[in-house]
Amino acid sequence: MSKHATEARILSLAARIAAHEDEARDWYRSDAIAELDGRTAHELVETGRGPAVLDFLKRVLRHEGAGPCDQAA
Repeated sequence: MSKHATEARILSLAARIAAHEDEARDWYRSDAIAELDGRTAHELVETGRGPAVLDFLKRVLRHEGAGPCDQAA
């Protein structure tokens, strides 16, 4: 999956968690993910670790009972 496609998928999943799409974009660029070495989702995608962010978001969605996450990433 390309960086662009990975970013789009991450933002789509993040938007299911955030109250607004703007919050999802802000999270992607600004919020460090402690579980992923304290890096932002954007930093992780840029270094080739986008799949780890996708896995993280899928775990969050499952934990919050947001319904099944499709596995096509």
